[in-house]
Amino acid sequence: MRWKRIVVKVGTSSLTDEQGILSHEKLQHVVDSLMKFKRETNARIVLVSSGAVGAGLGILGWSRATMTMPEKQAAAAVGQGKLLSLYQTEFDRYDQNIAQILLTRSDLDDRRRYLHVRNTFETLLSHHVIPIVNENDSVSIDEIRLGDNDSLAAHVSLLTEADAMILLTDRDGLYTSDPRKDPHAKRIPLVHRIDEDILMRAGQAGSVSGTGGMKTKLTAAQIVTSAGIEAVIASIQHANHLLELLTNDHFGTRFSSHSPGLGAKRAWLRHSSRSMGRVDVDSGARDALVNKKASLLMPGILHVEGDFETGSVIDVSFKGERIGRGRTNYASRDITLLLDRKSAAQVEVIHRNHLVLFSDERSDSSV
Repeated sequence: MRWKRIVVKVGTSSLTDEQGILSHEKLQHVVDSLMKFKRETNARIVLVSSGAVGAGLGILGWSRATMTMPEKQAAAAVGQGKLLSLYQTEFDRYDQNIAQILLTRSDLDDRRRYLHVRNTFETLLSHHVIPIVNENDSVSIDEIRLGDNDSLAAHVSLLTEADAMILLTDRDGLYTSDPRKDPHAKRIPLVHRIDEDILMRAGQAGSVSGTGGMKTKLTAAQIVTSAGIEAVIASIQHANHLLELLTNDHFGTRFSSHSPGLGAKRAWLRHSSRSMGRVDVDSGARDALVNKKASLLMPGILHVEGDFETGSVIDVSFKGERIGRGRTNYASRDITLLLDRKSAAQVEVIHRNHLVLFSDERSDSSV
């Protein structure tokens, strides 16, 4: 079976009622759908689930419309236990073990922590456990937030090297225009490449209770397809047809993966790591990196920006435009010293195996 490992994301609007309160009936529908897919394919499944805030609102009796950020984080803290308890009850009907994993941005952008988290996922999946993942809203702040669970699902897909990512929402895929405003809007069943034209079709608004709209879903699809992972955006109403979503065009929108993908390490560098600084390079270095697939050597560096240590992830730029990202073999202070000496011809600042070029992601697109 082609689909050995998938990530399924269920948004807030797919799990809550009109007041933003967690719906047990909707959650049960999700569990039944996942277990149906598991029986059909024997695939390993990771579930990225919103709903903690909605569960907390139901317990605390608060209104989503008037919540402050600390109250939202408190609601998430109260609701996370309730959410997992409901999932446990529903999965117990199938004798299916589950696990809770709460992540923050810092768990992903630090390579060592990233690998530890990956090992946890690998162990759980190898034992047929379904990890249920959410951002740790109780402690995340704006500066370190992933921002929405569409992005979280994309990063988890990279982390677990999934075969596909399915985003279930309140809209049945991508349309030629907003179907809520245009009665002539048509669903786009298949997208080969996500370019600016595709992104412009996304619109801006998400649901009242959620944090992401169609644009965040397209960005998530763009991330995973660049790594060789297929993506689907579809309505929660079709959750019981997950296999069909992956294999035909009857529902939702499928996004073809790039072949070959970036690979696990480069995908992390490109999408999950956090840049700690920057080096500016000359035209000779740019040509060597882009056209000759070479490592970045010291003579090609013109300027260093930021305060970073050996092993940090930094951006590489040419004439003010970022052209790549990699792990540096030298701290910023050492690069500055070597620049001053002008005598380090063979010093390798970033090895080619630890460098991803943004030009590797082709921009052509067709629908």
